[in-house]
Amino acid sequence: MRPLVLLISPPICSSLTLLTLALSLADLGEVTRNVLLHLVDSQVLFKGYSTRALNAHYGLDTALMSALEAPFVANSTESGDPLAAVRDVLTSSLGLAPALVADADCSAAARVSEVVGTRGCRLAACAIAATVRQTEQTTQGQEKELVFGLDGSLVEFYPRFEQRVRDALVEILGDDKAKKVKIALAKDGSGVGAALCAQAAAAMESKGAATVRKD
Repeated sequence: MRPLVLLISPPICSSLTLLTLALSLADLGEVTRNVLLHLVDSQVLFKGYSTRALNAHYGLDTALMSALEAPFVANSTESGDPLAAVRDVLTSSLGLAPALVADADCSAAARVSEVVGTRGCRLAACAIAATVRQTEQTTQGQEKELVFGLDGSLVEFYPRFEQRVRDALVEILGDDKAKKVKIALAKDGSGVGAALCAQAAAAMESKGAATVRKD
């Protein structure tokens, strides 16, 4: 039986790097793939059979996670039998034979995707909550709204991403502070972030602060 292991070894990565990887599209899919493989090896999923796609590193794209979870989301645009929709995803995308995919397997695969996706949302909420507390903008008497720009297709397309982040923020910050947090979709977040860093460095340099240059 394959062990269920961490994808990244903590000693060689900073905490920030680990958090970034834990929220990346590729690694959410990889965590899901490893959980599914663990259940296959435990003989509780797909009658113990795997496929080449499921065995391949990064063989499960996060878009597939969305497809697995979407049929079970309330008010989803998906129509018809959710179990049939999930079975179609598993057979067409992972190459599983229909005879190997029982209704319970469909439910389990969708649930695994939901748990891993929720974990990612809650980790994102932790980063937001830490920033709120660090800036001390939501202390008593402060009515200022805090806007967080989030970039990426995970934020834009993953089912119920913002709602799950907000649920976690309420748990961490409380309802009143969480209401002051606005989540907005930021296009080209990396480019905007780089521009803001350059602007901050230029402002510091103009005030006589030492800056690091690469000649």
